Amino acid sequence: MGDILELEIQDLNHAGEGVGRHGGNGRVVFVPYAAPGDVVRARIIADKGGYMETELLSVVKESGSRVPPPCPVYLQCGGCQLQHISYEAQLEYKTRRVRQALERIGKIKDARVKVKECLPAPQQFHYRNKARYSYESRPHMGFFSGFYARRTRNVVDFNECIIQNHINNKIFQALNDLAREFDLPAYDPGSYAQHPTVQGIQGVQGVQGMRGALRHLVARTSGDGREALAVLVTYGGALPGIDALARGLMERVPELVGVVEDVGGRVFATSTNRRAPGPHLVAGRDWMTEHIQGLEFRVSAESFLQVNPAATELLYSVILSYADLTGEETVLDAYSGIGTISLLLARRARHVYGIEVVKAATRNARENASLNGLRNCTFFTGRVEDVLKDKNVFGSHAGKEPGRGDIVVVDPPRPGCDKGAIAGIVALAPRSIIYVSCNPETLARDLARLAKADYQTVEVQPVDMFPQTAHVECCALLQKPKTVITIA
Repeated sequence: MGDILELEIQDLNHAGEGVGRHGGNGRVVFVPYAAPGDVVRARIIADKGGYMETELLSVVKESGSRVPPPCPVYLQCGGCQLQHISYEAQLEYKTRRVRQALERIGKIKDARVKVKECLPAPQQFHYRNKARYSYESRPHMGFFSGFYARRTRNVVDFNECIIQNHINNKIFQALNDLAREFDLPAYDPGSYAQHPTVQGIQGVQGVQGMRGALRHLVARTSGDGREALAVLVTYGGALPGIDALARGLMERVPELVGVVEDVGGRVFATSTNRRAPGPHLVAGRDWMTEHIQGLEFRVSAESFLQVNPAATELLYSVILSYADLTGEETVLDAYSGIGTISLLLARRARHVYGIEVVKAATRNARENASLNGLRNCTFFTGRVEDVLKDKNVFGSHAGKEPGRGDIVVVDPPRPGCDKGAIAGIVALAPRSIIYVSCNPETLARDLARLAKADYQTVEVQPVDMFPQTAHVECCALLQKPKTVITIA
């Protein structure tokens, strides 16, 4: 521990850290903020047996892909991992990461499986439509507001995030100004760990109970920048003066259509408290309007929506291309959320069924179908694996044989699909499965599971939904061998 190594960086790992090797046995060494081709000096901070974690001390020789990071707090903040690498190199890394995951985890080495080059995002900065800023009270220093430092819960203070939509930053800045004017209590980890008090921004102590402390701001903005929502997440009870605070926030940010307070952080906190009162509307309305490929959607503060509107258009075009609908198909959209993919498919399919575990999202999906005049959609609330156990769920509305489907689209959360969900999907015997994933590793695992049911991966299209970070979105097309078609 503490030894200093000099090594050449060969690649990046799944977290965007540089990968080098040290010693005669070639032990793997991870170095954050290093780029492939760099020669670096790094100090060992943890020996995990199979690999070592280090901190970067200096770059002895820079690779051709290294660039100056534009964010002034990049090396402190944990939000981005790749700002020090050129955008072309970021895209190459993300394509490589997907291919490596398919080979290493999915055991997919068939030359017939085409992993295409990662589609670049239309915007490399100021693209995110959603942020969760954090607040932390510091003794004799007021409060810090920003994002957490890498691998910690310590807030890195800043005034603007360069990957966030300008409106999100505007809401953040306005709330910071109001917090100072209101002397609003901010979350104090030290105080809460010892006794139930809150600390005001100017050092004023208050007693927890009906009074709460500001812990997070969740800001969400529509793709066209015309509407936005703000969620104030508290620790403890309600914020003092919340009604006046919400009015002031909406006056300073005209794009805001609503302010919600999540009392106790039941939904939006880093560590949620399921016994807390939870979200309630304070001012305005609790939804905003989003437009995607000519459709209109009502999006609530709690609903899932892709974070990069321009790249989402690219992703959804890939999905529609893979679906290749004629108007006669029955389609299942598993993990359907507010119905974005479902409604896009419904314009070209005979009938679309959506399954979503979040009740509010299912309600939004039904409202959105009605809003767009689409009557060939049916939405179910529940876990995918549970709903699919009912063999008679599908077919009754579309005149299909019960329990059968033509195309299945899945867009699960990062952990991927439950084994029961995969079993239920296979039982539907669709001709095609379109798998959308934000995690190449769990995607590869699930593609391997589907391969055991004779579903062949035909093509995978990575999409850069998250520039400047190590994350990448993927869309994979799977088909039974007898139905495999050639993708141009």
